[in-house]
Amino acid sequence: MGGTPGTSGLQGMDVEYADAAARQMDGGAEMVGGMVAAIGTLLDSVMWVGADSTSFHSDWSGTFVPQMQGAVNALKDNATVLRRRAEAQRQASAQ
Repeated sequence: MGGTPGTSGLQGMDVEYADAAARQMDGGAEMVGGMVAAIGTLLDSVMWVGADSTSFHSDWSGTFVPQMQGAVNALKDNATVLRRRAEAQRQASAQ
């Protein structure tokens, strides 16, 4: 079914496109999670003492990391929803 969505007279979902998008979303989530972990490790290795260091690390671990984890979770959740909807489309198309 490929092609550009909305231009082929297709009614419903292009399940191959949806599956590919879900895989890309999962891959993006893994990349973001890996980058955050790598940056966290890098920051932990920096020799930095004092109030600014404490404040920065607090912001990193208390604000930024949870925000990025939220983005990772949202990408994974949306990929799961997309897969479910693609499967529902497959079942509807098979009838």
